[in-house]
Amino acid sequence: MAYEWRNNIACRAVYNTMEKEDRMDQFESLIIPFDEAGTMKVSDLKFFPDAGSSSVKERAAKHFSDKFIVHVFNDYAPKKQTPTSTLQQLFKDVVKVLKNGDKTLTDLAETMDKTLMFDDE
Repeated sequence: MAYEWRNNIACRAVYNTMEKEDRMDQFESLIIPFDEAGTMKVSDLKFFPDAGSSSVKERAAKHFSDKFIVHVFNDYAPKKQTPTSTLQQLFKDVVKVLKNGDKTLTDLAETMDKTLMFDDE
C-alpha cells in the first residue's frame, strides 16, 4: 500500500520543518498549504540545484539532510531512542530522496516515518 500524505506527525514534521523560516525555509504556507504539500517535488524546493551535476545534487542533499534531520529530532523528539546505525541509514535514505528532483514531500515523510517512531504511533 502506498504511503499517503496525511495529518500525522511524520507529515507535519516534514511540512513544518520545510516551511518555517527559522528551520529550512523552503516555501510559504500561504502559497503551499499542508493539504497540497505532499505532491511538491524536491526539485521545487529552494535548496535543489537545478543545473547541477549528480555530484553537486548529492552534496547539496547531504548538507540539507543533516540540518533537516536535526530539526526534526529537536522539534518532534521521536519517542524511542534510535541506534546510531539506524540514524546513519536514515541520513542515507533522506539523501537519496533529496537528491532526486522527482521525489516528493510524501516520499520524504515516508522515509522519516519508516525509521522513526513518533508520538502518534
